[in-house]
Amino acid sequence: MKKSTATLLLTLSLLLATTLNMTSQNALASGTGVTLPPIPAPVFHNVTVYRDSFGVPHIYAEETSDAYYALGYVMAQDRIFQMDLFRRSVAGRLSEIFGPSMLKTDMLMRTLGIYKIAQDTYATLPSEYKTNLEQFARGVNRYIREWPDGIPFEYRLLSFKFGVPLSEVLPYPWTPPDSVAIAGMMGLMLTDTSSEELIRGAFMKYVEPTMPGITDFLMPLGWINATTIMDEDPPIGEAALIQSITQPLREFLGFSSLGSNNWVISSNKSATGNALLCNDPHLDLRTPGINWEVHIKTKEFNVVGVMIPGGPVIYSGHNDYIAFGVTNLMADVLDLYYYVFDNPTLPTKYWYVDHWEPLTVRTEIIKVLGQPTPTIIPVLETRHGPLVQIPGVGTYAFRWVGRERGYGEVVGFTEIMKAKNLEEWRQALTHMTVIIQNYVYADKEGNIAWWPSGAIPIRDPTGGPLG
Repeated sequence: MKKSTATLLLTLSLLLATTLNMTSQNALASGTGVTLPPIPAPVFHNVTVYRDSFGVPHIYAEETSDAYYALGYVMAQDRIFQMDLFRRSVAGRLSEIFGPSMLKTDMLMRTLGIYKIAQDTYATLPSEYKTNLEQFARGVNRYIREWPDGIPFEYRLLSFKFGVPLSEVLPYPWTPPDSVAIAGMMGLMLTDTSSEELIRGAFMKYVEPTMPGITDFLMPLGWINATTIMDEDPPIGEAALIQSITQPLREFLGFSSLGSNNWVISSNKSATGNALLCNDPHLDLRTPGINWEVHIKTKEFNVVGVMIPGGPVIYSGHNDYIAFGVTNLMADVLDLYYYVFDNPTLPTKYWYVDHWEPLTVRTEIIKVLGQPTPTIIPVLETRHGPLVQIPGVGTYAFRWVGRERGYGEVVGFTEIMKAKNLEEWRQALTHMTVIIQNYVYADKEGNIAWWPSGAIPIRDPTGGPLG
């Protein structure tokens, strides 16, 4: 259905929501065989949504929570397949619709536990943010219950390609942690420095002794923090070909090339006498694109900008008072730890400093399309994180800031959307943890600012290149 040239008015009211709840409770999505949870009746005021000539949705609501309900619905209307892929990638559930070809990626994401961090983060959110995410999820689930525009072609294509019933590849109900997990996905994709860590370590081991200073010249410490490469690791020729741990997933999702620019000009430097802000995120060109534009007006804010599909917060845009944008800081928030194990084949302990510590074990069960039984993997964890097998290199513990600090971006970007001045914007940035960016700011008073923000580890400065 073509929507870009049409004006769509969608009025959601308590009466309508209640009626839908009464008539469709515990029903199946038409023709899908997928059972969805009942839709509550949370909308207490009218919400109006219309699309402009470019197809961009404009959402008007008195209450912010009501706007999030409509936001979930219209985002799903435009990007449900992309939203589904993003959350499945974080949760390690791509194999459920793509089969064995994505099993290695799912095993990696289950091992890293990125989605579990999202669940833990959601559990600690203040009620205001939980309510918004719950409303967003209700809106998404209403759309995938009704499929008013028909079931998207991508799902029908998957059903045809793998010769399975359509019900086996359709999206499962959206939950609030799914939205929180989008921050984890973005953070991990933008901060995976594992290949640089391994390559720099290999340079230090194999080249530095004969060419002193070459490592710092080629890979300065200001760029990356290294990890020791042990004797059994490959020679430098092979190490230079090492990919980042998440490289296959980055390419699959459209993060294979990273680099952006943003800038601000103060009012006394512009011809108009107003501050200027430009933001140009450089992410892969894909169809659909990685950004989704929307305008939302409630009694709390009037904001327009772009969101990552599935993540209901604007990260680059403007409201009535300020404009804001981001570029990747490329911070080093990941460390790889090499351990000696009590048994190289079936380890139960690892040597830490001066003693043995037991490995903890959790089990992950992965459903794979076309396979009668799920794949079961044990995940071994150390005090620094889970053990990850790096092809052609070895086994390392994966320590990442998200595991220790959670995903504060749901709060941070929500507060930016509401910010009216520089101090409120700066306060919002204190919530950022894993999407570590160069944040830029301009306001209608002519003020400008640049503020890198995120949870960056403070390492021991005496550790040198291996600290």
